[in-house]
Amino acid sequence: MHIWPFRKRPQEVDFESQRELAEMENSTREVRVKVDQFTALLAELTEKKRGQNDR
Repeated sequence: MHIWPFRKRPQEVDFESQRELAEMENSTREVRVKVDQFTALLAELTEKKRGQNDR
């Protein structure tokens, strides 16, 4: 039996949960990137629209 150097109950060292958490963090990161790209595109389009209205 392996003794953990830090005191954790066995169910807290759940590799399945850690994997799921890592996947969720990756999805969150991907969504943030997409939101950033969308925001940048929206800002670019807004600038172009402003430029056309100035004429």
